[in-house]
Amino acid sequence: MGADTSLKASAKILAEWKSKMEAGQPYIPRPSMDEEKALGIINNKLETVSLNLTKAPDKFSQCNEKLAKLKAVYDKLRSLVLSPGNSLQNFTDTSIRLNGEYQQAVKEFKSGMPEEMMAELISAAKRYRGLRPLLN
Repeated sequence: MGADTSLKASAKILAEWKSKMEAGQPYIPRPSMDEEKALGIINNKLETVSLNLTKAPDKFSQCNEKLAKLKAVYDKLRSLVLSPGNSLQNFTDTSIRLNGEYQQAVKEFKSGMPEEMMAELISAAKRYRGLRPLLN
């Protein structure tokens, strides 16, 4: 959910930045206050959950590694949105690269997931919309 929120905020910043530049208007790239607040809430929840995780059983150890990779990409996406820099080209290139990293991390996460864990993810995604991007 954090990565999805960051990707949406990044796309919005990119569109606004391009629009303002084409119109010859100044633009200071920043997420909206609501997006900033949502990213903060999500990050706090992730940090709390991360602290409460214990050592996974051996059959799920690969999932923990891949989950850590997903979290690392999320952290990069969040940082990009919160500090877009001052170059539209750099922001665009970084956004595209991180989107690719995120898609690859999701693919790797799903491919190494044991069947019973995938069943749990499918079940949870029915209740929690934020998990659905992991199933696509």
